[in-house]
Amino acid sequence: MSTTILLTGITGFLGSHIAEKLAREGHTVIALIRNSSNLWRYNEIGNYSIILINSDSEGYQKEVESYNPSVLIHSAWGGVAAGDRDNWEAQVANISYTADLLNLAKNIGINHFIGLGSQAEYGFFEGVVNEQKECNPLSAYGASKLATCNIVKAFCTVHKIDWQWLRLFPMYGIREDVNWFIPMVISHAFNNKDLNLTGCEQRYGYLHVDDFCRAINKVVLQKTPSGIFNLASNNSIQLRQLIEFIQVQTKTKATFNFGALPYRPNQVMHMEGNSDAFFSAFKFLPKAGFNESVTEIINYYKLKTAQ
Repeated sequence: MSTTILLTGITGFLGSHIAEKLAREGHTVIALIRNSSNLWRYNEIGNYSIILINSDSEGYQKEVESYNPSVLIHSAWGGVAAGDRDNWEAQVANISYTADLLNLAKNIGINHFIGLGSQAEYGFFEGVVNEQKECNPLSAYGASKLATCNIVKAFCTVHKIDWQWLRLFPMYGIREDVNWFIPMVISHAFNNKDLNLTGCEQRYGYLHVDDFCRAINKVVLQKTPSGIFNLASNNSIQLRQLIEFIQVQTKTKATFNFGALPYRPNQVMHMEGNSDAFFSAFKFLPKAGFNESVTEIINYYKLKTAQ
């Protein structure tokens, strides 16, 4: 069954993969861009029938409406870099943008909203967390995500729009920002550049972006139930184990100096989401093997380095 989907954030890591997956599955994807958008990820996707609409153009809402989308996937979010997560002005701007999108959805008859939240909404925690944990965000990013979640819930309930708010835990895959952890380690390995690290004893629950996109497709097709769901892999890996695997696979001459840096104050040593509610509601299980997936990422950056 194909659906017409309005997507924000196609220029981002997750958004580009969502667009690619859904278009490949036969859905019609209408993606919003801006004059300032950097389209390099979109250009890597391939020749799928994705329709780009510039939201800086006058009357873009009418153009969107002409395609009669029934689902809105909101993956755009400004200020995701670590240095911007306590920039209150940048983070709060995301709330206003989401409110504008909700009004657009209501006005053109979209009946299903899917928003991407974050484990940062929970604040500090150690171990495995499910949706029953009280949210106590400690950053502008987490607080703005939580505020947006509450707005989405209230707006969609009042206007009878099906909705899901997916609280995401660490993701990984190709086309990730080069400054994020896995691409950064791979870059140092390829360039035989030594890297000072903490002890890297932290355990994180990484979900491969292909599994994430399979999950999104499930939500698009199934639509209900509305609500808040963690979306994670339901397992975790120690960062040192991940780094040592990259060392072996790249045959690097770089030295990774574990323990050269201190842990941050209040460093979370185990961050893992419990996704049992999502897995049950949407009949979903992750498939990607970690070693095979990391090898794919290594090969992706090896090819880019050679270009």
